[in-house]
Amino acid sequence: MGLGIGTQIDQVHRLGKKSRNKPRDLVVKFKSKENRDAFYKNRKLTAPSKNPEENIYISERITDYKKVSSSKLGSCTRQNE
Repeated sequence: MGLGIGTQIDQVHRLGKKSRNKPRDLVVKFKSKENRDAFYKNRKLTAPSKNPEENIYISERITDYKKVSSSKLGSCTRQNE
């Protein structure tokens, strides 16, 4: 991707079973939260390919607990406005 993150990554592994039809997702663990945040902030720097099957999509992997906590925090914030 050209973002110079090779030394910032701690672990990488694939999810799911091998398939000829679809590439497997990757889970990347960064050495620090700051590295992860910087990478996620710059995720739009990946140029889209002319072939949609070659595009890279980057999203955060959020646990169910974090989803519920974020949802509750958002509803509390809206009530206090």
